[in-house]
Amino acid sequence: MRKVIIGVLAILLLSAPVWAATIVCDPQAGINYYVVLVNDIPQRVEAQADGSLRLEVTDTTAIYKAAACNQWECSHTVTVAPGAPNRMRVQ
Repeated sequence: MRKVIIGVLAILLLSAPVWAATIVCDPQAGINYYVVLVNDIPQRVEAQADGSLRLEVTDTTAIYKAAACNQWECSHTVTVAPGAPNRMRVQ
């Protein structure tokens, strides 16, 4: 019986989902991509078809900053938080 309980617990713990959060930004016309800095390491993230940002992240303790970019320039970098609506605009 003990082995059965340990086996069931192991299956439940190993199959537990990894909780992820999402960084989201409102749609903006003309946005091609975003530059997202994760602990000051940049990565390019293509914008959704409507110009919004949607990025799944698993490290919710990291510091995220992002800038919205069109074909000519990028906005200033702002700190963004996973799970909260973020607003950034190319001026």
